[in-house]
Amino acid sequence: MEGPGLFSGKQVGPEDLITFNGSQGFSLVTPKRFDVLAVTVPRLELLQLLALEGIDTSALSNSILVKPSSDALNSLKRCLLEILSPELQSASSLGYSQVQRVYKSALLSTTVNAIRSSHPVDEPSRCFRSRSHLVRTIVDWVMSRRDDPPTIYEICLKFNVGRRVLNYSFVEVVGSSPLNFLRSMRLNGARRDLRKQDRNESVQEIAGRWGFCHMPRFSTEYRKLFGELPSQTRQQAS
Repeated sequence: MEGPGLFSGKQVGPEDLITFNGSQGFSLVTPKRFDVLAVTVPRLELLQLLALEGIDTSALSNSILVKPSSDALNSLKRCLLEILSPELQSASSLGYSQVQRVYKSALLSTTVNAIRSSHPVDEPSRCFRSRSHLVRTIVDWVMSRRDDPPTIYEICLKFNVGRRVLNYSFVEVVGSSPLNFLRSMRLNGARRDLRKQDRNESVQEIAGRWGFCHMPRFSTEYRKLFGELPSQTRQQAS
């Protein structure tokens, strides 16, 4: 990453580890150049292993940001690099369940070790938690009516909040104004649909479903965010 990011209102750097429950929401704002590697771990297995190590697992029910020790983080990186190496991925031995279990065990143990060696970043203030809840609630509501996106004025009336508080909340939680963030959410939704294999829908129909009625403006905003036109995304999905 070429600069710091923002995870649920807390600054995140290249030596940090984020853990989260996939069924819960979180916010991650990244610099323009940013690579992230996500590992999905069976929840019950992870909690059992952590409990055997005497680690308090209550915090892992939520999304948290922790700072592992350098040694533990480097071990996790080496394990991931070995698993993802072209040599291993092309090896026929990877198809055997015994080999898969060995690498799964290595990944789980290095993940547990990284969490065990970590210390959590300071908990967000009550004020931040309140603003974060407001932002999540607004985002859920806006996305539920994606084909009829509300104005900022309508959002303020719906949630009984002033424009200044609304703006402060979004900037603090997601690092962007509410207008830009919500537009980005809808553009990302349109991109996901454009990348699906269903060829029965036109680009214009997908854009309309996400509340974009002015096609030239949609194309301009889409290209600015993703570096390509909507039609190019659709062609790549074929």
